[in-house]
Amino acid sequence: MTSSDATFIPVTTPSRPRRIGIVLARNIPGKAISALEFLLLHLNTVQSYFEYQLPPPPEGNSLLERVSTAECLDVGTARELLRAFRQEAQSFHADMISRFKRKEEPPEVYIVISCIKLSNSYYGIIEEGSELMALGDWDIVMAPPSLLECILTLVVTSSVHLATHSVRGHSHLGTKGCLFDFNVELKRTRYKVLQNFICAECCSQFDGNGDEELLSAIRAMTSRTWLGETSDAGSPAGIVKSLGYDLFQRTGFTPSLRQRFMMTLESEGFKELIKGVTALLLAGLVGFISVKVASKDKPTEPLKIEIIPQKKTGG
Repeated sequence: MTSSDATFIPVTTPSRPRRIGIVLARNIPGKAISALEFLLLHLNTVQSYFEYQLPPPPEGNSLLERVSTAECLDVGTARELLRAFRQEAQSFHADMISRFKRKEEPPEVYIVISCIKLSNSYYGIIEEGSELMALGDWDIVMAPPSLLECILTLVVTSSVHLATHSVRGHSHLGTKGCLFDFNVELKRTRYKVLQNFICAECCSQFDGNGDEELLSAIRAMTSRTWLGETSDAGSPAGIVKSLGYDLFQRTGFTPSLRQRFMMTLESEGFKELIKGVTALLLAGLVGFISVKVASKDKPTEPLKIEIIPQKKTGG
């Protein structure tokens, strides 16, 4: 489940996108980072209401240190560290901007994605304009969807809670497969990811505040059609596969033994190897048949029998 604070962080005017910084904890396996970063940034191409970026993580930050090294974290401690994160991250980013003489502004709000477990089993908490995603309870039985697909949807709902006025903090306890379900168990988040559904109650929240543009952006980002197919090398799913992550086979951050075997079978290198071995086998078979045919057509010489007369012996 996700918990939010009561403090709203002012954001830009509706004419500008809401700038959201995504920070990945170090306990996310390296092979999944490139795929996850690509997909998060690709959200910028399917809508313009939110603008996601990967800011430099603040060096020596206590929250990042704890969520990157510990397996489980007390939720009270996590909240305390999270309260200070936004200010520290913005200050560090501003120093980097000044050092490199850039002109952009730091993100307005932040989402920290980690594999930590929280002591109260929440998978997300919000404090002072920052959210901590705690995905340590994710398990293979929760797929489909894959963990990366789940993260994308959670990022969208977190963005709404962090950076908008209309439905900030809005959710409902009954699981409907709605994007704004308040899920007591992490495994039930699969329904909101797979269905891309916003219930009538939640839609009324958007309609009542005139947020049609926000609603359109949410639907665009949570629609899984933009991912494409892994067989299309130019689609996001195809690009992610080339980065080492198959969205439609993997479940967590790392593949199982069976999934690695299946990915090997589908890899281009393996296919080329099979083609080469098949060509060699066919060439050998053709050569063997040619030899057999040639030996069959060769005229055989008549069998010659030499009779040796016996020598007479004297008596």
